[in-house]
Amino acid sequence: MSTYRFDFRRAFGTVLQALALSTMLAAISAASPAAQPDLTKISQDPYTGRPGQHATEVEPVMVVQKNTIVTAFQVGRFFGAGSVNIGWATSLDAGKTWQHGFLSGTTGVAGGPWHAVSLPTIVFDQKHKVYIIAMQPFDQNSNGLAILVSRSADGLHWGAPITAVSVAGTNGHWFACDNSAGSPYYGNCYDAYLDYSSGTTNVNALIVSKDGGLTWSAPVPSPDQAAGLVTSIAIQPNGNFVVLGRTGGPNGDQAYAIPSTDGGVSLQPTVDITTHQFDYPWLRADPDLSSAVAADGTIYVVFPDCRFRANCSDPGCRFEPTTFFCAPNDLLLTSSQDGVNWSTFQRIPIDPVTSNMDHFITGIGLLSDGSGTKIALTYYFEQNANLPHGATCTSSTCLVSEGYIASSDGGHSWTQATTVAGPLPQLWFVPTNAGQMVADYISAVFVNGHPFGSFAIALQPPASGTFNEAIYATPLPD
Repeated sequence: MSTYRFDFRRAFGTVLQALALSTMLAAISAASPAAQPDLTKISQDPYTGRPGQHATEVEPVMVVQKNTIVTAFQVGRFFGAGSVNIGWATSLDAGKTWQHGFLSGTTGVAGGPWHAVSLPTIVFDQKHKVYIIAMQPFDQNSNGLAILVSRSADGLHWGAPITAVSVAGTNGHWFACDNSAGSPYYGNCYDAYLDYSSGTTNVNALIVSKDGGLTWSAPVPSPDQAAGLVTSIAIQPNGNFVVLGRTGGPNGDQAYAIPSTDGGVSLQPTVDITTHQFDYPWLRADPDLSSAVAADGTIYVVFPDCRFRANCSDPGCRFEPTTFFCAPNDLLLTSSQDGVNWSTFQRIPIDPVTSNMDHFITGIGLLSDGSGTKIALTYYFEQNANLPHGATCTSSTCLVSEGYIASSDGGHSWTQATTVAGPLPQLWFVPTNAGQMVADYISAVFVNGHPFGSFAIALQPPASGTFNEAIYATPLPD
């Protein structure tokens, strides 16, 4: 697929990390950094002795309806694409207590036909009063095969997956529902995805449901071929929406938007938001866009980028005689009223511009009230970002943390950043063919006016070659 780059630094580092993993884990000190006490473990991988890498859960996303929080995530991650199953964890009392479980009818482990399942997204369809998890199944060759949805009336009991579309060649999708009662398309749910089934042409496509995910329209293709990995959908109160993603170049350079103003009947031409300047970290991470929409219709988008740093380049790094070093990435904010015209990019001041902290994998949540627009932003970050080419992550050189920062005025000013958990040795996290993994995306939400987050956190494994990575949830500072 042209949307992916073969990243020499990351691929070479992954090979070295895989070879050294068991000995590195054995050498890590028993005195490990612990998660903060207000973090609650809400699920753990139960699939002992099954395919996939046991005791691994990644990629949590959340949705809130009144006091109910529902989280979906991957369970039993494979080294290649996908996982053994999709898990869920639900709180009916604003995060005080949790119940959790795992979908049925997905992979063979769960009584389903698929080899692997991945990319969970979750929504609440306000009109039809149903929670919906959308996901993609994969074959053994890492080819996406369909979009599946599983429905629940209470966030606790989930139906068998419904095939929303069957495409033997798809990857990267996002799912969202129009929950604005004043919208002419109230109750429409949309899933946008990359279709590479032709083998020669990549196309972004959209499917629409008007009955809470039970039935779906035929795919609506984008009018041009500037297709790429879909990473978000932003729906405005008037019913207009924008598909957001990245495409083109050696590392997904173009951040793009594809608007629709007719409830998904058609898609407008692709709009270039910016050319990414992104240097890959050692951890699995990509320059994905995350988005949220304020009550006045303003679309906020956050993505990682190194353009405000010295030695930032595209596609990568500054070269020296025998090594090269890569610039740390910041998190950037932009906004739009129409999905076509975007504001000047703002660097979110998490760390000084001279720091060696690398920031990536973001989740943005908004709360619009009479006092303005509040932003909750969760993310991962890594210390010691500028490792030389050929170096291997160790317990002391690659340290992963989870962070949080907030704004009470729509991004004009920001609070001091907070470390939610970490630093944790990167080698404790599950390896994949693109590096150790926490997620490709996460989310942040507001519960009764207060910010809330969920993270994949890896604590010290019980033995060499094993894992202890699970999903945690936590309230965040107001």
